[in-house]
Amino acid sequence: MIPSAYAATLLGDDPGLRTIVIVGGSGFVGRKLATELARRTEPVRCGVRSPKGQTKVSPEGVVEQQADIRDYNSLVALFRGATSVVNLATTTRQINPQTFHDTFFRGTHNLVAAMRAAGVRRLIHVGVVATDRYRRDPRFPYLYWKQRATDLVCASGLDYTVFETSLIFGRGDQLLTAVALALKALPVVPIAGHLAAHTRFQPVSVQDVVYCLAQSLDDRTTIGRCYSLTGPEAYEFIDLARIVDAFLGTKRRIVIVPPWPVRLLLRAGSALMRRPPITTEMLDLAGIDSCCDSRLTYEHFGLYPRCVADSLDYLRSVGAQDFRAWMWGSLRGQAGSSLWE
Repeated sequence: MIPSAYAATLLGDDPGLRTIVIVGGSGFVGRKLATELARRTEPVRCGVRSPKGQTKVSPEGVVEQQADIRDYNSLVALFRGATSVVNLATTTRQINPQTFHDTFFRGTHNLVAAMRAAGVRRLIHVGVVATDRYRRDPRFPYLYWKQRATDLVCASGLDYTVFETSLIFGRGDQLLTAVALALKALPVVPIAGHLAAHTRFQPVSVQDVVYCLAQSLDDRTTIGRCYSLTGPEAYEFIDLARIVDAFLGTKRRIVIVPPWPVRLLLRAGSALMRRPPITTEMLDLAGIDSCCDSRLTYEHFGLYPRCVADSLDYLRSVGAQDFRAWMWGSLRGQAGSSLWE
């Protein structure tokens, strides 16, 4: 039973204590951040796509309130009484040609305007690591609209901090969970073309991401700064698949195949699955590395980042429940879930 005074704080009715709002709080990173902040007894409110007007309080004391990043009025209501906002809203597939524009750019425009209307100044925003050559190129709409959203945040006049991440791994992730399931289920695991096979990532632990996000909320020296947040080691995608194969002991053949049959399978998966773990839009980014030097971030936050090769225990339990989550979206926050779907 949550004390009435604490519930009032969660709902924004107590002006004496701060309330942190997580936009995209039902997703992979959002749920873990909400749990961590609640563990620290921070009042937390998450924007989720529940029936309109419905507000719930989880056993951990996290309020879930209906909101849509594309709906300005719902964001104003979500931010009422808040003191900080963490923007984790994202998606990895385009339901229509405007999905990335609407979720990233228009959604962030709504978020900034709603924060101003609600009198909230502190904003933590999460972007993506890639070179400007690709982030400024509209032929790559996922990266392009992500960057345009970050530009809006940096020009907002709010007390912002930006984190740009590489591939995030941990229980409930997308890519490595899909790789593990494929290794367990298939005798031969295909990779779609040489570009995809040799794309480089610096996988960062979701625990390290959550730690930095939580720490930055209280660290005013981070205001107005952009931090890269990647893991300590860079890997080509094919090497990541081999590392997972060795860890699981599945001993599968991992082969590079032409991209087109894999693209057809991904299109079918997007049509059949509510939350596909890998999409054609992600395949379009093949050959675009997601790597950079994050040592200054480690130093500022006192972080000793986890190495992906030493942090794969969660993949042992990957199985049918993850596939069901992708198909039906029945396990919120599990692998493949959008942070805003």
